[in-house]
Amino acid sequence: MHWINIVPLFPKRIDDMIEKAVRIAKETHFTDFAVSLSIHAEGTRAMNKIEYLAPLFTQYREGLAKHGLNAGILFQSTVGHAAVSCRSPLPYQHSVLNNGNETRWCMLDPDYRKYICDAIQMLVRTKPAFTLIDDDFRMNHGEASAECFCPRHTEMFNRLNGTSIPFGISPVGIWANKSEAHPDGSPTRGVEAYSQSFADVRKWVKNSWIDFVIPQINWGFANKVAPFAGIVNWWADLVRGTNVKLYAGIGVYNA
Repeated sequence: MHWINIVPLFPKRIDDMIEKAVRIAKETHFTDFAVSLSIHAEGTRAMNKIEYLAPLFTQYREGLAKHGLNAGILFQSTVGHAAVSCRSPLPYQHSVLNNGNETRWCMLDPDYRKYICDAIQMLVRTKPAFTLIDDDFRMNHGEASAECFCPRHTEMFNRLNGTSIPFGISPVGIWANKSEAHPDGSPTRGVEAYSQSFADVRKWVKNSWIDFVIPQINWGFANKVAPFAGIVNWWADLVRGTNVKLYAGIGVYNA
């Protein structure tokens, strides 16, 4: 049996980490120490994190080597645990739950897969004594569904099954209320899909990531907070010039 001690990386405490590893080695039979690194993309430039982590690991590896100890890397979280990546501005495809909410990164995105390969190659060049992978995607981590309904998965499903199933979303009727933060919002004052459900439907429409949108416009023409006509006009302007179809309806009791 081979024993490996797995440790988190503390960027400002590398010397303390080395000292602790040496102490553990003296008190136990451990000679191999794996640094756990989450490599899913974050920030405004994905490789920034990897370029930051690589020299820190090198410092740790060289420190252990002076005491005859081995340092390796445990690669974790390539796509991101739960919804850790939802708010990132990086241009990769998010997975989409069946309620329309975006979550971790989608591994069908070739650009994201290239990033993962580049990240691992950069870290391997730091010469770890060994590497491990604990890539728990956590595809069912308390969300509404474990499936992914993003455009890439929809296209793959259609291609493999010889079908042509359109993919659409039925979000809250208000993407965002018009404000300083959202000058492109609708003339409303109600609950927002963007801030309440973290669903940036406007982005999905502008990028034609969906085939149709059915906003849940449940208010009448006379509603002062969210008038039907004003919201429908906003959605009509949004889909104009895209390939996205808009479906809107209103109950007779609100007409």
